[in-house]
Amino acid sequence: MRIKERLILNIFLYKCIYYCLSILNRANNVTISGTTYKLNAVVFLGIDSDLPEFGTISKITVFGNQEIYFLITKYQTLEYNEHYHAFEVRKQLRPEKVLRKQEMLATYMPSHSVKPYGRHVRNGALFVAPRFVIPDD
Repeated sequence: MRIKERLILNIFLYKCIYYCLSILNRANNVTISGTTYKLNAVVFLGIDSDLPEFGTISKITVFGNQEIYFLITKYQTLEYNEHYHAFEVRKQLRPEKVLRKQEMLATYMPSHSVKPYGRHVRNGALFVAPRFVIPDD
């Protein structure tokens, strides 16, 4: 490859990288159809083994001001706690991460989460109280 061809190729690659980086943006929160999603918000992903699957939003990426993707860290659902009327979840040692759009979530509404104290604290457990009844699939 001659020097001129290499220079043209380098300029092309530089423009491609610059274009890709200019259309990818990170956000701390986004509002979609009136619902605000923030970093560390807990979302409902679906049902797995008769228990709901929850995850927390780790990153929000906006692609070209149109496509919004959430990088979600999954929680392990331990049980339903009758006393708190909430699901007890915890982060796994090597948590699974999934990339989802808002339309791919099981429901559009983020859930309320509470950190326990006292005798209910179990290895970084968290209580997730959905604002709705979890459907049985």
